[in-house]
Amino acid sequence: MAQTSMDEDDSAGFALKPYFEVCRVCPAVFEGFGRGMCCTEDVSQGEELLRISLENCWTAAAAKACPELAALGDELLDAISDASLIALHILVVRSRGSTEMDVCRREHVQLLDSAVFETLLDWTSEDLQMLTGSKWAMVAQACRQDITDEFAELEEVLGEFLQTHAISNDSFLWA
Repeated sequence: MAQTSMDEDDSAGFALKPYFEVCRVCPAVFEGFGRGMCCTEDVSQGEELLRISLENCWTAAAAKACPELAALGDELLDAISDASLIALHILVVRSRGSTEMDVCRREHVQLLDSAVFETLLDWTSEDLQMLTGSKWAMVAQACRQDITDEFAELEEVLGEFLQTHAISNDSFLWA
Protein backbone atom coordinates (compact mmCIF):
# COMPACT_ATOMS: atom_id res chain seq x y z
CA MET A 1 0.00 0.00 0.00
CA ALA A 2 1.28 3.49 -0.87
CA GLN A 3 2.29 5.80 1.94
CA THR A 4 -0.20 8.58 2.59
CA SER A 5 0.00 11.81 4.50
CA MET A 6 -2.47 14.49 5.38
CA ASP A 7 -1.71 17.73 3.66
CA GLU A 8 -2.00 20.54 6.23
CA ASP A 9 -3.91 22.65 3.72
CA ASP A 10 -6.30 19.76 3.09
CA SER A 11 -7.07 19.11 6.76
CA ALA A 12 -7.85 22.79 7.27
CA GLY A 13 -9.81 22.89 4.02
CA PHE A 14 -11.95 19.93 4.97
CA ALA A 15 -14.23 22.34 6.80
CA LEU A 16 -17.16 20.92 4.85
CA LYS A 17 -17.15 17.73 6.90
CA PRO A 18 -19.96 18.95 9.22
CA TYR A 19 -22.28 19.08 6.18
CA PHE A 20 -21.74 15.43 5.29
CA GLU A 21 -24.25 12.93 6.62
CA VAL A 22 -21.58 10.21 6.39
CA CYS A 23 -17.86 10.92 6.07
CA ARG A 24 -15.29 8.16 6.32
CA VAL A 25 -12.70 9.84 4.08
CA CYS A 26 -10.34 12.79 4.20
CA PRO A 27 -7.97 14.46 1.73
CA ALA A 28 -4.51 12.91 1.59
CA VAL A 29 -1.35 12.87 -0.46
CA PHE A 30 -0.40 9.44 -1.83
CA GLU A 31 3.36 9.30 -2.26
CA GLY A 32 4.20 8.73 -5.89
CA PHE A 33 0.60 9.19 -7.01
CA GLY A 34 -0.62 12.60 -5.84
CA ARG A 35 -3.64 13.88 -4.00
CA GLY A 36 -6.78 11.92 -3.33
CA MET A 37 -9.15 10.76 -0.62
CA CYS A 38 -8.15 8.28 2.07
CA CYS A 39 -10.44 6.24 4.33
CA THR A 40 -10.31 7.40 7.94
CA GLU A 41 -11.51 4.08 9.31
CA ASP A 42 -11.93 0.47 8.27
CA VAL A 43 -14.91 0.01 5.97
CA SER A 44 -16.69 -3.06 4.70
CA GLN A 45 -17.44 -3.71 1.05
CA GLY A 46 -20.50 -1.72 0.00
CA GLU A 47 -20.40 0.56 3.04
CA GLU A 48 -20.96 4.27 2.37
CA LEU A 49 -17.81 6.36 2.36
CA LEU A 50 -19.38 9.78 1.88
CA ARG A 51 -22.92 11.13 1.75
CA ILE A 52 -24.16 14.69 1.55
CA SER A 53 -27.75 15.84 1.48
CA LEU A 54 -28.98 16.87 -1.96
CA GLU A 55 -30.02 20.23 -0.49
CA ASN A 56 -26.30 21.00 0.06
CA CYS A 57 -25.32 20.03 -3.50
CA TRP A 58 -24.89 22.35 -6.47
CA THR A 59 -27.85 21.53 -8.71
CA ALA A 60 -29.85 23.34 -11.37
CA ALA A 61 -32.82 23.33 -8.98
CA ALA A 62 -30.73 24.99 -6.25
CA ALA A 63 -29.50 27.55 -8.79
CA LYS A 64 -33.07 28.37 -9.85
CA ALA A 65 -33.97 28.85 -6.17
CA CYS A 66 -31.14 31.37 -5.70
CA PRO A 67 -32.96 34.74 -5.35
CA GLU A 68 -30.67 36.60 -7.76
CA LEU A 69 -31.06 33.94 -10.44
CA ALA A 70 -34.77 33.42 -9.76
CA ALA A 71 -35.29 37.15 -10.40
CA LEU A 72 -34.25 36.54 -14.02
CA GLY A 73 -37.51 34.65 -14.59
CA ASP A 74 -38.40 31.05 -15.40
CA GLU A 75 -38.41 31.54 -19.17
CA LEU A 76 -34.81 32.74 -19.19
CA LEU A 77 -33.63 30.20 -16.61
CA ASP A 78 -35.19 27.36 -18.61
CA ALA A 79 -33.14 28.45 -21.65
CA ILE A 80 -29.83 28.21 -19.74
CA SER A 81 -28.08 24.84 -19.53
CA ASP A 82 -27.93 23.13 -16.14
CA ALA A 83 -24.12 23.35 -16.14
CA SER A 84 -24.25 27.11 -16.75
CA LEU A 85 -26.94 27.61 -14.09
CA ILE A 86 -24.74 25.81 -11.56
CA ALA A 87 -21.70 27.86 -12.60
CA LEU A 88 -23.70 31.08 -12.27
CA HIS A 89 -24.96 29.99 -8.84
CA ILE A 90 -21.41 29.28 -7.64
CA LEU A 91 -20.30 32.68 -8.91
CA VAL A 92 -23.23 34.51 -7.28
CA VAL A 93 -22.34 32.86 -3.96
CA ARG A 94 -18.70 33.81 -4.56
CA SER A 95 -19.68 37.44 -5.19
CA ARG A 96 -21.65 37.56 -1.93
CA GLY A 97 -18.53 36.54 0.00
CA SER A 98 -18.94 36.64 3.76
CA THR A 99 -22.52 37.89 3.44
CA GLU A 100 -23.64 34.53 1.98
CA MET A 101 -26.17 33.07 4.42
CA ASP A 102 -25.80 29.45 3.22
CA VAL A 103 -22.72 28.57 5.25
CA CYS A 104 -22.16 25.23 3.49
CA ARG A 105 -22.06 26.83 0.03
CA ARG A 106 -20.03 29.81 1.28
CA GLU A 107 -17.43 27.51 2.81
CA HIS A 108 -17.38 25.32 -0.30
CA VAL A 109 -16.72 28.34 -2.54
CA GLN A 110 -14.01 29.53 -0.15
CA LEU A 111 -12.45 26.06 -0.35
CA LEU A 112 -12.64 26.10 -4.15
CA ASP A 113 -11.08 29.58 -4.23
CA SER A 114 -8.20 28.53 -2.00
CA ALA A 115 -7.50 25.19 -3.69
CA VAL A 116 -5.10 24.70 -6.55
CA PHE A 117 -6.70 22.71 -9.33
CA GLU A 118 -5.28 21.99 -12.72
CA THR A 119 -7.40 20.74 -15.56
CA LEU A 120 -6.74 20.71 -19.27
CA LEU A 121 -8.84 23.89 -19.44
CA ASP A 122 -6.04 25.61 -17.51
CA TRP A 123 -3.33 24.58 -19.95
CA THR A 124 -1.98 27.11 -22.44
CA SER A 125 -1.93 26.37 -26.16
CA GLU A 126 1.80 25.68 -25.83
CA ASP A 127 1.19 23.16 -23.03
CA LEU A 128 -1.50 21.44 -25.10
CA GLN A 129 0.98 20.97 -27.94
CA MET A 130 2.51 18.18 -25.83
CA LEU A 131 -0.72 16.30 -26.43
CA THR A 132 -0.74 16.82 -30.20
CA GLY A 133 -2.19 13.77 -31.88
CA SER A 134 -4.25 12.70 -28.88
CA LYS A 135 -7.93 13.33 -28.45
CA TRP A 136 -7.22 15.26 -25.24
CA ALA A 137 -5.61 18.16 -27.09
CA MET A 138 -8.74 18.55 -29.20
CA VAL A 139 -11.17 17.92 -26.33
CA ALA A 140 -9.57 20.58 -24.12
CA GLN A 141 -9.67 23.20 -26.87
CA ALA A 142 -13.23 22.28 -27.88
CA CYS A 143 -14.51 22.39 -24.27
CA ARG A 144 -12.83 25.72 -23.61
CA GLN A 145 -14.34 27.13 -26.81
CA ASP A 146 -17.82 25.79 -25.94
CA ILE A 147 -17.68 27.41 -22.50
CA THR A 148 -16.39 30.69 -23.95
CA ASP A 149 -19.15 30.64 -26.60
CA GLU A 150 -21.80 29.94 -23.97
CA PHE A 151 -20.51 32.81 -21.84
CA ALA A 152 -20.66 35.14 -24.86
CA GLU A 153 -24.30 34.16 -25.40
CA LEU A 154 -25.08 34.73 -21.71
CA GLU A 155 -23.31 38.07 -21.83
CA GLU A 156 -25.63 39.26 -24.62
CA VAL A 157 -28.69 38.53 -22.48
CA LEU A 158 -27.37 38.89 -18.93
CA GLY A 159 -24.72 41.58 -19.30
CA GLU A 160 -25.88 43.72 -16.38
CA PHE A 161 -26.42 40.65 -14.15
CA LEU A 162 -22.91 39.39 -14.93
CA GLN A 163 -21.38 42.80 -14.18
CA THR A 164 -23.33 43.15 -10.92
CA HIS A 165 -21.91 39.83 -9.71
CA ALA A 166 -18.39 40.35 -11.12
CA ILE A 167 -18.78 37.37 -13.45
CA SER A 168 -16.27 37.36 -16.30
CA ASN A 169 -15.34 34.82 -18.94
CA ASP A 170 -12.39 33.75 -16.76
CA SER A 171 -14.51 33.29 -13.64
CA PHE A 172 -17.11 31.40 -15.69
CA LEU A 173 -14.38 29.07 -16.96
CA TRP A 174 -13.19 28.67 -13.35
CA ALA A 175 -16.66 27.70 -12.14
